[in-house]
Amino acid sequence: MIEHKGFVNASAALTTMIERFPNVVDLVVAGLSAGAFTTPLYAGVAADQLPNAKVAVIADGGGAVPDAISAVTANWGTVESLPDWPEFAGTTAAMMTPAYSFAKVAEHNPSITFLRYDYAYDRVLSGYAVMAGLSADGLVDVIRSGEASIEATGAAVAAWVSPGDAHTILGRPDFYTEELNGVRFLDWLLAFLDGTPLADNYCVDCAG
Repeated sequence: MIEHKGFVNASAALTTMIERFPNVVDLVVAGLSAGAFTTPLYAGVAADQLPNAKVAVIADGGGAVPDAISAVTANWGTVESLPDWPEFAGTTAAMMTPAYSFAKVAEHNPSITFLRYDYAYDRVLSGYAVMAGLSADGLVDVIRSGEASIEATGAAVAAWVSPGDAHTILGRPDFYTEELNGVRFLDWLLAFLDGTPLADNYCVDCAG
């Protein structure tokens, strides 16, 4: 049996990073797949401890996680591990949807910027969608719904949705070569990190 200690590991990494780079100016907090779910939270904690840093979030391959995931995270101790912020007062496990952490972190620290990258038919997240009673063909609807939920709170999220069924991009060669609707992903990402984000980029022929 493998017992994951995500909170312990990520917290240790964050503490070590702050100790080694206390004067960091630009900080990117990135998470892939399940790691994308808590990326905003760690960005918020990092920003609290590094008040002079410009903090950006890259959530890779987590945007199509359905709200029903809250039934699973209730067993992870997620609520008990939340930062002690007034924004999380009264939070219950049922409220911990993927969009919720983005919205609450943005409320806590409006200077943090957010980016989400997903594949329209992500083969990993399709499985979770089916378990949640959703169609594996409806991931883009889940992604758009989550983005709308976040932005309804006033937070801005840069979104890129590629065609196909791959899962995450940060560790793949496509990171350097991908182009969608005439825009190169790397250029789009760099514009976001530079504080001049381009328009959201969604695939048209999403089957790839």
